[in-house]
Amino acid sequence: MNPDPALVELMDLWYELPALVGENWPELRPRLLIAVEELTTAPPTEYESRAQALLRLLLDHAEVRRRLAPSLIGKTIPTDRGAGTERGARIPPASQLALRAGILPPDLDDAGRWINADVEPGPANRPGTFVLGFDVDGGPREDSVSEPLRDLGTADAWPATLTVRVTGVDAEAEALAGTLTVPAQGPSPDRARFLITPARTGTLPLQATFWRSGSLVQVLHINVLGHEVRVRAQGPSRAAVAEVRDRGLSVHIRPAPGGREYEIVVSGGIGHAVRAPLHKTDSALHAIAVQARRPLRAVTAEWGPLSDGPPRTGLALPDDVYTHHTRLLAEAGCRMFRDLFFDGADAQLEEVGRRIQEYLTGAGPRSVQFVTDRPLLPWHLMCPVEHMRDADFEQILGLRHRVDCIPVAAHAGRGIIEVAIDTRRGLDVTLGLNRAIDLGGERDLVAKQEAYWRDYHDKGLARLTIHDRQQPLFDTLCGTGGSAGIVYLYCHAVAHDDDGPANPRLAVEGTTGGILLRSLRDHGTALPGSPVIVLNACGTAVTSALSTEGFLTHFLERSRGVLGTEADTPAPFAAAWATVFFDRLLSGEPIGEAVRATREHFAVVHRNPLGLLYALYCNGDTVLRPALAAD
Repeated sequence: MNPDPALVELMDLWYELPALVGENWPELRPRLLIAVEELTTAPPTEYESRAQALLRLLLDHAEVRRRLAPSLIGKTIPTDRGAGTERGARIPPASQLALRAGILPPDLDDAGRWINADVEPGPANRPGTFVLGFDVDGGPREDSVSEPLRDLGTADAWPATLTVRVTGVDAEAEALAGTLTVPAQGPSPDRARFLITPARTGTLPLQATFWRSGSLVQVLHINVLGHEVRVRAQGPSRAAVAEVRDRGLSVHIRPAPGGREYEIVVSGGIGHAVRAPLHKTDSALHAIAVQARRPLRAVTAEWGPLSDGPPRTGLALPDDVYTHHTRLLAEAGCRMFRDLFFDGADAQLEEVGRRIQEYLTGAGPRSVQFVTDRPLLPWHLMCPVEHMRDADFEQILGLRHRVDCIPVAAHAGRGIIEVAIDTRRGLDVTLGLNRAIDLGGERDLVAKQEAYWRDYHDKGLARLTIHDRQQPLFDTLCGTGGSAGIVYLYCHAVAHDDDGPANPRLAVEGTTGGILLRSLRDHGTALPGSPVIVLNACGTAVTSALSTEGFLTHFLERSRGVLGTEADTPAPFAAAWATVFFDRLLSGEPIGEAVRATREHFAVVHRNPLGLLYALYCNGDTVLRPALAAD
């Protein structure tokens, strides 16, 4: 038996293992790490037996066994998905798994510069503490845990000053030196250092985030037990750091010590970074999200059977109807802002809210990035004003500013990668279409979208793959198709409602049945080419703080980023939106600006606020390079 397919599948599962294994995880974890380390040093004659010994440790756990089963019974799973090293080689599955587990495999012990993380005892007057430090050096050191550091870009972009933040649910972190200087070459001249005060004994999980100009660059997940440090990394390759643009405002929401509530760190245009407790549970955040989306659903009903009059066919709303809906959207956005920063908040959080309001209600558009462990809220629907009397549709965040959301835990399996999609040899596009959308009415929405992409294909600017049958699209979404820069689905969906997943599925044939999310989870791996996935179907970006299920989180784990919808989406509007959005994206606009400008276009030109249906979970700087020109 070739164990590599199962190792690749295990690599995708690695960060889910604590939840899948349950209460036995603390006992299993050290045995698993030893088995992974032994596998990376196995001679060829022992590789298979050591891999099987590693897998047997997990097969006693039913949910893990179910997830690994397809790879153990011969299902074909790509085994060459290793990241390229600086020398251009592919990293074998065992070494990928070792890196995922926070272990430095022997075949990567000379791969260039490294970020080093280490611990040392805390000061004598602070018993029970330790100091966690970070630096950049020319190679891995024996006294630290290291993460490979790739080429950092052109020399004129450096040195770069990275702001480092450390948090932990079971620890307090005090910055002794909160920045790290990264030169174009050679070691860093300084170290970022944090005094850690644990709230309990045993293995202590910490998260270190690295920021440049208010934009997230890198995330290290660290486990400390005594003086032993384990690290796993995610984030852009450091080659992409030089391309990261300044963020006007960066909002980082992370679990507070104890894990039941959150804290918020805001940096960028408001001056020095500020931090405040956000006394909201997951249930409270879920309720905030539900009320924020409700007015959007009322707008979409104008085109549906529940409207007061006959269903609308055009894009525009009458002035009085438009005014009614935009007022409700503004009030809901204001209520969201108030619920987060003012109602029941302490003075510290209120001050953060007022500083955010002062900055965001100034000139626009500005760039705003929300970084959370997982999708929590529809941030682009927030209207950042304290008082309801000041609520104004034009102040809604996603209409006025460029907003992107980075859920770092959801990206753990793939990393947040380079901002540029390389189109020097053309753009690979996978198109999933449900032709039934055009049936039963005098319309050609699907046909026109197909023609739009065929035009780029015929001019040699894109290589187009079209799926209008369930099985080929399923295979592609499972990662067994060809590489793509963009995956675009225009189809039906039953996705996620306010009460949680409703047996989510995507339908490309007819209006019933379809590709089940649970089937994708059972068989899916990372998508070749790390595409941006545009899910132009109903409710594909609905999030809930109470659930990690849904198409959004599934595809975030397997792609560069996802653009989806917050509610049911009228088919004519979805088709019109796609044309305007892709015209901008393919012409070279960064995806964050393309999304914002498309919302503005429909609001101004068509008196239609439904551009706010679309939520971006991707680095907003993502861009096609070079741009495509269809003219």
